[in-house]
Amino acid sequence: MLTKNAQEFKKFTQSNDMDFEFIETDSGDTIIEFREILKTVGKVRMLVHFAKDDYMVAVAGADFLGGFNPVKKNYLYEVINELNAKYTKC
Repeated sequence: MLTKNAQEFKKFTQSNDMDFEFIETDSGDTIIEFREILKTVGKVRMLVHFAKDDYMVAVAGADFLGGFNPVKKNYLYEVINELNAKYTKC
């Protein structure tokens, strides 16, 4: 069974003609994975994580630095880590 917040999000997406695969984990959480190809960046993967015991929703991006200049990639990782550390509450 989907987490309550994932059920609400699913209702919203369906009412807006969006259809996503909601994956239920063994731990009872729900995950949605988006894969897109953007002209300016290339392949992008986003994950939305609905925890079963929390009303917070985590959104994570992956594989989105593939289209950047390799020299600048490490700097971009540092900036992203700094933003995560500053704005993510554990």
